[in-house]
Amino acid sequence: MSELIQPVVIASKPFEYESLKGYILRVSAENAYPTPAMMLGSAGFSKGEMDSIIPPLKKLKQLFLLTQEEILELGYQRPGSAKVSKHIFIYDHYLPTYNLCIKEPRICVDCVLEKGYIESYTDIKHIVLCPIHRRYLIKDCPACHKKLSWFRPALLKCKCGFDLSKIKGDLSINKALIGLTAFISNQLRHEPHDFNFLKHYLGFPLDNLDRLKLPELLAVLNRFENKYSYANYDDENVKTLAHEAVLTRASKALENWPEGLYKHLDSFRQERASTEGFGLRKQFESFYGSLFKSKIPKNKIKFIKDAFVGYGNDRWKQGYVTTYKNVYSPIVGIYGLSKALGVMPSTARRLVSNGSIVGKTSHLNGRTRNFFDISQTLLFKISNGKSLTIRKAAKYLDIPVSVLKILRDQGIFKVQHIANPTVAYHEQDVINFRDQFLNCASSNEAFLAEPSISLKQAMAMKIGASKIKANFITAVLNSEITIVFHKSERLSDLLFKLSEVKQFFEEQKKQVLGYCTLAVAAKYLHCDPLVVKNLSKDGLLESKQKSSGTYIKVDSVKEFHDRYVSCAFIAAKYKTSSNKIVRECEYRQIELVLFSKFNSNKSQPFLNRAAAESNWSLIN
Repeated sequence: MSELIQPVVIASKPFEYESLKGYILRVSAENAYPTPAMMLGSAGFSKGEMDSIIPPLKKLKQLFLLTQEEILELGYQRPGSAKVSKHIFIYDHYLPTYNLCIKEPRICVDCVLEKGYIESYTDIKHIVLCPIHRRYLIKDCPACHKKLSWFRPALLKCKCGFDLSKIKGDLSINKALIGLTAFISNQLRHEPHDFNFLKHYLGFPLDNLDRLKLPELLAVLNRFENKYSYANYDDENVKTLAHEAVLTRASKALENWPEGLYKHLDSFRQERASTEGFGLRKQFESFYGSLFKSKIPKNKIKFIKDAFVGYGNDRWKQGYVTTYKNVYSPIVGIYGLSKALGVMPSTARRLVSNGSIVGKTSHLNGRTRNFFDISQTLLFKISNGKSLTIRKAAKYLDIPVSVLKILRDQGIFKVQHIANPTVAYHEQDVINFRDQFLNCASSNEAFLAEPSISLKQAMAMKIGASKIKANFITAVLNSEITIVFHKSERLSDLLFKLSEVKQFFEEQKKQVLGYCTLAVAAKYLHCDPLVVKNLSKDGLLESKQKSSGTYIKVDSVKEFHDRYVSCAFIAAKYKTSSNKIVRECEYRQIELVLFSKFNSNKSQPFLNRAAAESNWSLIN
């Protein structure tokens, strides 16, 4: 066989970590062959051998005048056993062929221009961009609109003759995707990683990832695939979109570990199969089963399992978390709740039904089950003491019944002990509230000789709404209003500046009972007054028309403010522009809500407040 093969005239040696197919193409071009097919065909290669992912190395050895050592340095080897024919060795990595795209060439034009060869990382299926130049790899010719072929005249020339050096891939700004691509490339080449960038800047669990062999790493990344994210694509680019989606999703899941994984799991509710079930594993079976029931060594992916359990305990809280190695789980059902409270299950159910304890609900086959985080929502303590009616509790505190009810509903009056019945007021909770109030008082020496008013007198004032008085109590507890004197342990004897109390009540009347102008509402919502006017027109804000113009009810403004936050407000907090916040939302895949301006085609972007609070800590 070797006698039949005539060596090429220019027998260039392969570069370190050069793609095998790229090497064949490079030597073909150096010897002026129109295509590698002509070079290989003249050397006796069959069409099947030319098209295979690894052409016969013995023939290549003779054709390119390579030594046995140089053949091995090529890095591409077939395993000896036919039983494992679906795997090949690339630089000592035993990789399944479904993780490779050797037959579908892709190039980084900048790399070829700088180095003169095509790197082997381009043969990894899910690597879609160059980690050095941060550009997406070129796989199509813009002239003939066909996919690149290995059987072309040169590295940077298409079969149609187009000069590929004239184009460059799109620049990526996704730093997590760039970082993960660089990590995979370095693993392939057995090179060290950029520790500061990957671990400190991106927050990757680098120590854990570095313990994974390249085949194991790719297997883990494949488990972050979400077929629903590209299932609706029906064109020839679906494979590329799928590969990019896998790596993009995986990079986001690994970013700021474990918060990135938490956000990835959050997406299951909107994008994945049903999360019905009463256990965390059942609810996320599509993720748990594919990863933890795979052949990937369990000790190497324990860090993912730990984060998965942490997600169930700390974030999801809607199902039983199967513990292991005595890991404590605070997520319990109604019986676990009753045990933690030290009450009968019927009492625990009553606390849940009247809203005193709030949990989360899961469904399965028509059944419903509640789950509770006893580390957070377990506010009740067991204590001896009387159970007081609301009238007796209000009398003890010297405040109106209606005000006390509002304070309890708002959570200002903290219910930490179980009363009988549960709607009653436990004596200890009433005492604790009184002591909390008295702790806000200054010493007797702080008495000011200007007009003052007692708490009893303030609570007796006719101001039109109990909510205003409840807000006054709240303001005192928050140190927004100063107690200038107290002479006993009775709350009714506490004294305040008369001027301060009157000013507070007047401002509260405007907010609670009155309306505000478009400008005031717009300033509060950090948006254009024309947006406020359109929100009023669409019924999203309650308003009334007066001869002097449109006025917005303050309560409706506050309700809207609790639901949405403008991108302009977030931009002001971060000292940037709204456009940058909008682009950041598009990158993080956070949905924007656009509210139009009155009599205009223009609109202003807002965010759902829950989404904003989970992504920007400075909006409050």
